Amino acid sequence: HEVSHFYYQHSLYPNPDKARNRIEYLNFLHLSRAAEISADRVGFIGSGNIENSLRSMLKISSGLGDEHINFNFSSYLDQLRELKEIKGDQSQLFSTHPTFLNRMQALIWFSMSHEYHEFFETDKKGIYDLKTVDKKIDESIKKVTGGEIDISNKEIVDKALLWGALWIYLADKKFSKEEQEKFSKRFGDKATVSIKSLLNISKMPVIEKKVMEAYTNASTLLKSEKEKIIKKLKEIYSEADEHNNKSKE
Repeated sequence: HEVSHFYYQHSLYPNPDKARNRIEYLNFLHLSRAAEISADRVGFIGSGNIENSLRSMLKISSGLGDEHINFNFSSYLDQLRELKEIKGDQSQLFSTHPTFLNRMQALIWFSMSHEYHEFFETDKKGIYDLKTVDKKIDESIKKVTGGEIDISNKEIVDKALLWGALWIYLADKKFSKEEQEKFSKRFGDKATVSIKSLLNISKMPVIEKKVMEAYTNASTLLKSEKEKIIKKLKEIYSEADEHNNKSKE
């Protein structure tokens, strides 16, 4: 487990204590929890035994030795089923490590993956692909930490897309009727009316400031969320560029 932290260079991950705001702090903690899941997997692969791996994880997390641990595999499986009933825990949202039950669940699912059985060339094919396992783990952790990260990230992504799209449409200093219709289709009538009102009373530096604020906030997101923004804005740019070329013809 610890060797994998070194191998994957997890020490280079951003330090949550150096975050610029709350959402960046929460995203850095989310990244830290993901690093622990990755390290657990490598430790499991190294040991080759799921029960021994889980016992070792319990020893490390509790600080107790074998003589003080009565590890009942079936009992912990029962507790995993109870995870479905656990609601958001504010304290876990600020934790660098997932709960032990989350980590145990993650390791069991990983042991049931196609990729795991392919790697060890077992007689089994596995139940899930790794992408499905990762999604299940993410959902499992969210049942404990709550949905604040997703809600905050979505708000930042939505604003970045809105202001980014507007900036693309305003490249020619105009917000044509057709562009307004496309904008409304993407972001809704209410947002379009608000933007038109702002354009009527504001000069371009004000709009530029709004765009920069949106992208400063977007810089606090993790790479996967930033890639979503870039992909969508590329689509909007291509669409706008195609329209402009047709207009010139």
